[in-house]
Amino acid sequence: MTPTLSLRLRLTLLWCAVSLVVLVGLELLSLAVLNAQLNGAVDGDLALVARQYQAEVGGAAGQAELYQRAHDFLAQDVDAGKGFSAVYAVTLQDGTVLTNTQDARLLDAMATARPGQAAPVTLHDPAVGDVRVAAIPIVENGNQVGVFRIALPLEGIQATVSAHLTPLLMGNAVLIALGGLLAYAVTGHALAPVRRITATAASISEGDLSRRIGYRGPRDEVGHLAETFDAMLGRLQGGFEQRQAFYALASHELRTPLTIVRGHLEVLRRMERPATEEVRETLDISLEEIDRITDEINDMLLLGRMLLGQNGPLAVVDAAAVLADGPRPSSSAGPCSTWSPTRCGTRGRTTRSAWSAGAGASGPSSRSPTRATASAPPTCPTCSTPGTAPASGTAASAASA
Repeated sequence: MTPTLSLRLRLTLLWCAVSLVVLVGLELLSLAVLNAQLNGAVDGDLALVARQYQAEVGGAAGQAELYQRAHDFLAQDVDAGKGFSAVYAVTLQDGTVLTNTQDARLLDAMATARPGQAAPVTLHDPAVGDVRVAAIPIVENGNQVGVFRIALPLEGIQATVSAHLTPLLMGNAVLIALGGLLAYAVTGHALAPVRRITATAASISEGDLSRRIGYRGPRDEVGHLAETFDAMLGRLQGGFEQRQAFYALASHELRTPLTIVRGHLEVLRRMERPATEEVRETLDISLEEIDRITDEINDMLLLGRMLLGQNGPLAVVDAAAVLADGPRPSSSAGPCSTWSPTRCGTRGRTTRSAWSAGAGASGPSSRSPTRATASAPPTCPTCSTPGTAPASGTAASAASA
């Protein structure tokens, strides 16, 4: 059989996986928000530089003055392309390019940005990396005389984001580890009744069904499982005890007639020349005891069916004969202590049942009395009281049934 992880460990791993997905999602969302904020800050810087350029360079009278003003403006920034410093490139109508950087690859990447775009764009160049570029047309007297491009390499911004990402990843790892330990402890506490159920089931033997889970926690799914298991053990114990009582009853009731038959047959075997009367008497006694054994077996079969909830067919019998077949009432039964059931002409609709069904493990009688339901209350001729019957023995069982 392929080994599998325990339920506790699987739940813990599931918790860690869900936590990892949630934390990674939160990190990605945080990075997206941070990146949007940084891009907004970059766009703000680019717009500020554009306004500064328009303030200092705009209004030039001619191409020469425009060239001079642009040259002076670019000379103010000597840290072009370093950190968060911007890179400027002024392309005049005659093809002259004024810039504050000597990086030809960066200038080539900036040249791909076309003027007239509503907002800065991010260019992805494998040589220089990601660059945020804004292209602004230079207009004089309604005519475009050049293009002013502003670029800000995003390497510094990405380094800042990466610097924040490492602590976030370490923090997430710590959170997942702590969450996994907490989940392992919580699931262990929640599954403790299940482990007790397993231990109890493993310790139950054929003769001992008295152990119980004894769950005292909240009434959740695990609590209902423990209670259901205890109830099942109770039913199994009850059935086992009924089976033991049934076996004891059968051995007790069958031992006596078998002993009688064996004794008479042993006596008959020891006689060298038994008389015909003695043989016939032994045979009569043996047949009578065999009939008794047959009745006992039928009663026990019926008792077994009743324990399983399988009642036998109903039949109409003489209730007086049924009551006469059982034990006589005691002297404490009242004025009818010498009452004879044959003096009350009661008839009833009955089912044949074992005498021990109402008396526990006292054993079935030898004549298989029945449980009678009288169709009319009898009148005792001794006390002239309707419905009076003995309070004990078979009559009490018949009246109560």
